[in-house]
Amino acid sequence: PSHAFHRAGAIGYVSPTEGPRESGMCRPRVTHRMVGKAATVVSGGEGRGGLRERMSKWRDAWPRGDGLDKKIVGLTIPGVLNLMLLPLVGLVDTYWVGRLGNAASLAGMGAANQVFTSTAWAVSFLPSVTTPLVAKAVASGNKDEAAKRIAESMVVAMTVGVLATIFLQTQPLLALSMVAGPDAQFRDAAQDYLRIRSLSVIPALIATVGFSAFRGKLDTTTPLKVSLISNIMNCALDPILMFKFGLGVVGAAAATVAAEFFSAAVFLTLMLKQQMVKLKQMLRFPKWQALKPLLKGGLAVQMRALVMNVALLSATKSAAALDPGGVNAAAYQLTVIFWQLGATVMLALSTTSGILVPSEMGKAGANEEERRSGGRRVADRMLTWGALAGFILGSAQFLCLPLIGKFSAVEAVNEAARGPAALVAASQFLNGIVFAGEGIMQGLECYRGLAALSAFAAVFFLASLEMVKSLGLGLNGVWVSFLVFNLVRLMGVLLHRYKIGPLARKHEGGSPGAAAAEPNKANGNGDDNNDTPPPSATTSSQQKLAPAADGSS
Repeated sequence: PSHAFHRAGAIGYVSPTEGPRESGMCRPRVTHRMVGKAATVVSGGEGRGGLRERMSKWRDAWPRGDGLDKKIVGLTIPGVLNLMLLPLVGLVDTYWVGRLGNAASLAGMGAANQVFTSTAWAVSFLPSVTTPLVAKAVASGNKDEAAKRIAESMVVAMTVGVLATIFLQTQPLLALSMVAGPDAQFRDAAQDYLRIRSLSVIPALIATVGFSAFRGKLDTTTPLKVSLISNIMNCALDPILMFKFGLGVVGAAAATVAAEFFSAAVFLTLMLKQQMVKLKQMLRFPKWQALKPLLKGGLAVQMRALVMNVALLSATKSAAALDPGGVNAAAYQLTVIFWQLGATVMLALSTTSGILVPSEMGKAGANEEERRSGGRRVADRMLTWGALAGFILGSAQFLCLPLIGKFSAVEAVNEAARGPAALVAASQFLNGIVFAGEGIMQGLECYRGLAALSAFAAVFFLASLEMVKSLGLGLNGVWVSFLVFNLVRLMGVLLHRYKIGPLARKHEGGSPGAAAAEPNKANGNGDDNNDTPPPSATTSSQQKLAPAADGSS
């Protein structure tokens, strides 16, 4: 008991001016408050949580096959499969266009698709912002609020889609000038492809919102089914339109347009049937106050994406400058593919974090501290899943290093890729925690903090690129810079989770009112708008975005 009193700070020594000395010692003064605090420490319930409580939380962070783990697996696996579909369909399109035997058609399709992707980038923030908003509203039991959020995203998507379609239809050559010079021989093929492909801008954006809406209600199976069927349709229509109807490369664009319209129609039908959104809401332009959270979060997400793209382009440029023959540039592309194989799983885990955390924070029937406690539990479990997934993927990639030699017929390229591929495998452990942590920040709507973290990490990345260049580390140095980049991001997400974010330990055990009293400080927000909502907020005027980009990478 005496030791416990000292641990709790229960015995305070009175200065000579406050009381008489006894036997050369200052007289101890004990208060009822100190006794109560000491008793709490003895029981393990205060201070920093007590040893038992900390051990319990540590055990709870590890996967144990409970309901939460089943949710994580159930959301992540469809996400992985959906992410794998897109590049596979791209390979099928490339295969059939390549069968035309015309290099200009293949180059034209690639250029037009890049222009299309860059144009759609203007609203690429919608999934990142819409999903947590819908998830929070659904978890709180407020279906009307969820419907409003979906309708607002739909209005933004359709507005931008109309403008983008008009631009691409009327100024295709101007759009193509971003990726091709005036003397490029494939400009005619690219222009023909782009005119048809641009017709899918609006349905593609509608499908994107539908995908996000279903994810927000913890349903990733429905989007996977819709995506699977629409992509199968795309693949099946490619040879029919290209060869049977003689449309050539334009037929590939028409097949994609048909698949996008099918996907948008299915999503709209399902959302209206399940009363996830109302038709009249989608036909009415919302007020600025309602759109403000969506656009504010979107701006931060876009800034983060811009920073990430600058970093990736700088790495590509550095690799290309290593030798004029292009051996290192080719080896870099091999290692990027090697990295992307693991990134598919990491991105799916990030998406799951962005769904489950806001769902827990917006749970109906729970008070403020219960929501925060649930959010901490989900966040810690996701970080652990990220670490385990990164370790498993990294180990698997180490074992697969000998396969690097099978990717290129040029031995010099394979040799240059081996060392960087080992660094890629080693980085997967960091990647797992980083992606899960950034998904948690997105789920908490800390978009500006996430953008700031990405910018801060990019500064270190660019400085590291210059340093390894001066040291002559070659392609290995480029991937060492990526390790620095991810290490800074790792420290940022852990700092946000445990020190400065809304789930930080400083809020743990406090009164709900105290925890909610300084939301701006918790998120690093300097706005006067009080952007971080209490998790119980349900109206659009209350649900402001917290401060703080896929990305996304």
